[in-house]
Amino acid sequence: MVVNGFLRSAKKNIFKASLAFSKYRLSVRYMIRYGKVESGVVGRVKLLASLIWCDPLFGGNATYKCVVKPSKLIISDKNSGFDLFVFDRPASGSYWKMREQWSEFHDAPDYFRVDEQAYHQRVCVNTGTLLSLSLPELCEYLCDYLRKQIDLQNRYGMQMPVSSFLEEPYKLIANSGRLVKLPRSVIGRVKSMMSSDRRCVVVPSIIEPWPVISHTGVVFTDLSPVEFRLAPVLHDFCYILMKYEMYGSRHQDHKPFLALLLGKVRENSIDKSGAAQLVELADQIRSFVTFDELMESYVLMLIFHCYVKYHSTGRFIRGSREARLVSALKRHVSIFNAIGSDASYSA
Repeated sequence: MVVNGFLRSAKKNIFKASLAFSKYRLSVRYMIRYGKVESGVVGRVKLLASLIWCDPLFGGNATYKCVVKPSKLIISDKNSGFDLFVFDRPASGSYWKMREQWSEFHDAPDYFRVDEQAYHQRVCVNTGTLLSLSLPELCEYLCDYLRKQIDLQNRYGMQMPVSSFLEEPYKLIANSGRLVKLPRSVIGRVKSMMSSDRRCVVVPSIIEPWPVISHTGVVFTDLSPVEFRLAPVLHDFCYILMKYEMYGSRHQDHKPFLALLLGKVRENSIDKSGAAQLVELADQIRSFVTFDELMESYVLMLIFHCYVKYHSTGRFIRGSREARLVSALKRHVSIFNAIGSDASYSA
């Protein structure tokens, strides 16, 4: 037992050391490529010191800091108001155009392109996230976001068959043997959409949006080209609602919002009880889609997000595509089951 514990601890420490060394190599490689560190031994030693929090040995005045994530590096410059984002793969040919189209309607920090793999982006000073808002404030922000998303659809939306959109994500999950892990109501909706002639409108989408709150309102700071692509118009809206519940559930005082909103959307529009802002948000959703169409949009988001999660697996810090797919499915199923504990929500 003691020997096994020692071996496990040794393997864990070796893995940590290997990961730290990989991050250091990546930092050196890209900070030199983009002129963010002195070349030569002195520059590399200073960079290593900053990465292992020994910067005070060199006066504590390192200009640049580098954070290595699975699919991107973020190089911060304390003397400028911009961070450099470097990604693990070149952006798709359509990314820059789609980002500009999306930015006509939503707020994101100013940026300028460096090359096909990197861009500088202005640092955004924020006061919190959607979780830091009161219920009325949350509803007001979501109303504003939804209006802008509908305007984006009216300007740049493109129609396509739902079955075509779902084909590859469905195959991926089915071939992995994970389809049976989904709630029966979700499988039923997916199969129904796959066999129908229904169409959906796709727009430029972040895929994993999680905005911050600034003095100007809701700002989206992560427009990574690794995930960014065309998706149904309500994909990002549904993802924000899902992530609100996912992050919120980690706090003891969290009050579930998604089930509350779905219940209000499902009610007869004559019922105006409850917070005025919640009623306004529900009315706005109903003016755009029916309750059933909203649930279909949520299921589309669930399936497509798992597909994107699989294909956007980081190349800087390599992970398992299969593990990411399984993890995403588990989170989605957990949240869907929570909001669908009342069968009326998932019927």
